[in-house]
Amino acid sequence: MKNEYIWKGYTFKKLSEEEYPAWATFFSMVFKRKFTANFFKIKYNTGHLGRKLLACIAYDSDKVPVASFTNIPYMVEYNGEKHITLQNCDDATHPDHQRRGLSSKISQFSFKFAKQEGYTWLFGLPNETLSLVFDKQGWTFLERFKLYSFKISTLPIFGVMMRLGLSKVYEKYTYILLKKYIVEPESFNSFNNKGFMTVHRSLEHLTYKAGLDNFFVKINEVVFWLKIGGGSLIIGDVKVSSESELLVGMKELNRMARLLGLKSIFFQTQSGSNLQQYFENNYQSKNGLPVYYMNLGSELPLEKLKLTFADFDTF
Repeated sequence: MKNEYIWKGYTFKKLSEEEYPAWATFFSMVFKRKFTANFFKIKYNTGHLGRKLLACIAYDSDKVPVASFTNIPYMVEYNGEKHITLQNCDDATHPDHQRRGLSSKISQFSFKFAKQEGYTWLFGLPNETLSLVFDKQGWTFLERFKLYSFKISTLPIFGVMMRLGLSKVYEKYTYILLKKYIVEPESFNSFNNKGFMTVHRSLEHLTYKAGLDNFFVKINEVVFWLKIGGGSLIIGDVKVSSESELLVGMKELNRMARLLGLKSIFFQTQSGSNLQQYFENNYQSKNGLPVYYMNLGSELPLEKLKLTFADFDTF
């Protein structure tokens, strides 16, 4: 099994946990925000699957990381059977090393590493820039998420507290406001029972995702999987049995967001679920993130993959 490749002075190899500090420095420079090794330890802690992160890193001649192609193990289910796959995320190239063919070459080596470890396909939710790269790399475009976004008229409590460095105070404020609604994590998927391929959201998976600070609230009989990020209240998925229940829940969620000083609520999902239809019947949608997959030899019907924003790597 080959663990290292050389190309035009660059060395490509799989990332190890010992290299997280150097990788955090690289990411902080590329994305102009602070990353820590501990952040990556939490995000990539997929021990519940018995699988480790599969990240390919390119090092220059000075052994400094200059590009990454990162894949997190995920379990999906289809027709009652579970299958291991990878979600691509956190791809980056140092500005001084762009336009040299690195992104194409690092993906090729990553696919080789994936095959060596028994993976037969990957999926990804790239931004607009990366989607152009995905097209060049040969990924298959599946569809775009439906994006539902709601502006909230409120005092900018979140923004002010973040600028003042009062994030811990805001966390306490959030807990006080939401404590009567917060419930234990619940395993559900709005695409279940539709014959689709979906992420297997076991309790172990929910515990893993909780490390990224998402939480569950229950309003009447409606369960929302939520996260606060970038001044918005983000819906990952919703457990609801009727359209009328959803509308009542959304009204209360709007009130929560206003009290929390958040500027918007948004939800992204692929089409085809009852939940998506409830949103479509009552709210205007826009094009959201694109969904892609890369088939490395799988015989599964990958076109049946269905995701919500709860399955995004940052949620």
